Amino acid sequence: MLDTNILLRWIKPDDRDYQLVTSAVEAMLLADAVLCYTSQNVGEFWNTCTRALDRNGYDDPRPQCKTTRLLN
Repeated sequence: MLDTNILLRWIKPDDRDYQLVTSAVEAMLLADAVLCYTSQNVGEFWNTCTRALDRNGYDDPRPQCKTTRLLN
């Protein structure tokens, strides 16, 4: 199962763990692994994306653009 922290780092190229997460997810996909997430993960992802920077969020008013990449 993909943890929310993995989902968040996967869409943020300037995150210090972006390369690690991207490589790990790519390796799992190449190994035909089934990657799963829950509605809880999606809710946490959405909340972090839309939360203000000063409240430890990404301050992104339109995370749906990135969510499309995540879900496809």
